[in-house]
Amino acid sequence: MAKGLLKKFRTSLLLWNGYAQIEWRAGSTDSARNVFSTALGMSADFPEANRQDAIFLWRTWVWEELMHGDTSRAIRVLLSINAGTLLLDGDDRLNLQGLPSALVLKARRVSVSTN
Repeated sequence: MAKGLLKKFRTSLLLWNGYAQIEWRAGSTDSARNVFSTALGMSADFPEANRQDAIFLWRTWVWEELMHGDTSRAIRVLLSINAGTLLLDGDDRLNLQGLPSALVLKARRVSVSTN
């Protein structure tokens, strides 16, 4: 049913957010992460009014990672908000290229203190 609604209302980031949360609650964290990533990636082509809801997906994703106990990934997602795209390499390491050096330094400090 959710996938049918997503096909009909493809640009509804709130609906994508809800779907990702359903996946997460069902224990499909990788699927939920994929939903967050896919929706945020597609949102660049959405009308401005729809793109404004992207912050809800970012916020939810960060909180889900924190509740899951993955502080490092939560920080990675949080740092990705400003770029508007997930700053992870294929092997799930943070890609820090293009970020201000002060932000990178702060992120490294937080990451080291949480490990």
